[in-house]
Amino acid sequence: MKSIYSFVIYPLLIFTLSCRKRIEAEDKFVAYQISPEKGNIRLYWKNDDQTILRSIAWLKNKVEASNLKLLFAMKGGMFEPDNSPKGLYIENYRQLKSMDTLAGPGNFYLSPNGIFYLNQNNQAGIVETKKFRQLPEIKYATQSGPMLLVNRK
Repeated sequence: MKSIYSFVIYPLLIFTLSCRKRIEAEDKFVAYQISPEKGNIRLYWKNDDQTILRSIAWLKNKVEASNLKLLFAMKGGMFEPDNSPKGLYIENYRQLKSMDTLAGPGNFYLSPNGIFYLNQNNQAGIVETKKFRQLPEIKYATQSGPMLLVNRK
């Protein structure tokens, strides 16, 4: 059984990967640096029967049904009241939610809004929403806002 790490985007969109490097920042935080090119990253929102993954136990069952082992999971992301992703969501080359470029209240709309994506070669990127170009090689993507870092600053 192949081992993977999963990063859960709240309520349960999931990144899975197979490599990590632990970095201790402070005694209250533990950070990991991950190279997506060396791992297998995936985002999940729903089970095969279109049921929203609502718990780590459901995630574990989903991952293990694919003959993988869940080693790590975390939450993240922004969602609508019905638990659907807020803004762009691409899973396995399929766009399941459209990009949201509207204005509105809440921190999702604080500028600059951003998109995290992975291409077919597992190369990761984060780009401002207004600069994102949806290309056929984008395998996974999720929109969130606001970006806390832009050009490493």
